[in-house]
Amino acid sequence: AFELPDRSPEALRAIASLGRMALILADHHVSGIDKTQDQGHGPKVAGQPGVVFANTHKHHGVRLKNQELSWHLTSVGDEAGAMVQRMLAFQPPGLTGDAVDAIRKPSEDRFQWQNVCAEALEAAQSGERLPTLVINIAGTGSGKTRMNMRAVAALRPPDSEGLQEPIRVATALNLRTLTLQTRDAYAGQLGLNKVQLSCVLGSQIAVRLHEAGRSIEALVDDDENEPEDDYVYEGLASEPPPWLVGFLDKKPVLKPLIMSPVVVSTIDFLINAGEPHKQGNHGLAMLRMMHSDLILDEIDAYDPKAMVAVARLVTASAMWGRHVIASSATLSTPVARVLYNAFALGMRLRSTLEGSSATWRQAVIDDRVTPFVTACDTADDFEKSFEAHLSGMMVSMGNQRFRPAELLPVNPSGGAGQGRDHFFSAIKAGCERMHQRHAWVAPSNTSGFNGNISIGLVRMANIRAAIEVARRLAVEIPNVRVCCYHSQVAMLQRWNIERNLDDILTRKTSDWPGQTVQNPCVL
Repeated sequence: AFELPDRSPEALRAIASLGRMALILADHHVSGIDKTQDQGHGPKVAGQPGVVFANTHKHHGVRLKNQELSWHLTSVGDEAGAMVQRMLAFQPPGLTGDAVDAIRKPSEDRFQWQNVCAEALEAAQSGERLPTLVINIAGTGSGKTRMNMRAVAALRPPDSEGLQEPIRVATALNLRTLTLQTRDAYAGQLGLNKVQLSCVLGSQIAVRLHEAGRSIEALVDDDENEPEDDYVYEGLASEPPPWLVGFLDKKPVLKPLIMSPVVVSTIDFLINAGEPHKQGNHGLAMLRMMHSDLILDEIDAYDPKAMVAVARLVTASAMWGRHVIASSATLSTPVARVLYNAFALGMRLRSTLEGSSATWRQAVIDDRVTPFVTACDTADDFEKSFEAHLSGMMVSMGNQRFRPAELLPVNPSGGAGQGRDHFFSAIKAGCERMHQRHAWVAPSNTSGFNGNISIGLVRMANIRAAIEVARRLAVEIPNVRVCCYHSQVAMLQRWNIERNLDDILTRKTSDWPGQTVQNPCVL
């Protein structure tokens, strides 16, 4: 009998995580074997006395009893042991040398802060290579997307003999639009082609089922996996090893998710790495995380319930000794603490599995002050360091103007009609006040426009009210352009809105804000 040297809850959880993953994939493999006509006994249409079957197998549209339970259980156990070895020995392709060189290329002009941060990360790793949590809180428009990739490369520098370990990255986002924009940034700024870069967009199937009054359980497959046929993907991933073919040939979307050196994906599939009840999807998502560093962009955009699931994904990454880069210009101290605790748990799980040290690093980087790279022993120590870094950022801003949002008071007096007028009047007054506070002078080279300009957002919780407010603002505020953007906008119109918003709001070009003002949707 196997005796566990460590029976702590964390040791048991670590072993159970690896064991369940192996058992899930082993069961998937064994269940796919057709034993209905094994040993010349013919199709097992009816149960034999005293024999229990494990599953069924479809033949010409008819389900036949397949695999006696005793054979199935023995085979799954044997296969699970082999599966652990396969998963740990798996060597999927990494980025090519040219791609890594492009990522490591020094930045110029206002993006030189990236060089400082990359050098700090690489210097720390050159001393002792440790799994690292990087929190990137650089400002909007400062190049966080590229810096996230540079951080991964900096944390995996060539060794003393110039050998480069494979660099693999999974970037997870919570919106389709952000996913596509990140895909474009990786392709355009880093020159990644479709062999090196795959993009996977999660489906809206749960929404459609809800609208149709059906439950998603109605469409689960034989392994209790939720349907994936509505995922959209692109990429030319390399061929998987033979033992993986059976998992991927029926679900083409999984091939780029597992095999591509870089995958940019909505988070809905990768999150399964921290969800053991998702069966086969859990096993394959965890396989990706075993051999890939993780980038979580706009990390503070998740609500508290979703953040718990994201934290489980961070724990899964840390358990395999991978690096995690979390970024947002508005990343708060509570979110930073959640990330620390999730990563620390993953490192403790890893330590019990491998008997290795649980030591790891944290780094906080931004575009204003010197990055700090440290190894805090407790969440309290890390929180103090993080807040000290934030204080340094505030000092560096000096007298720079802030553009705060407003929660607008509404006069509740009057009847129903007057209440609507008070509601709109508060919004209109807020827009006018914030325009006066935030507007800038349009560039002198802008033809046909002379004056101040501002761009703002009125956030509404109800589509019908949003449409009414948009119409009234367009009529009652002079020289205003109003775009009402919501989930019920037709897909083609939404694409056009998003394309123009991306052009108007981007600050990555040298001629901003001149380019913004010249957009036909602004003038």
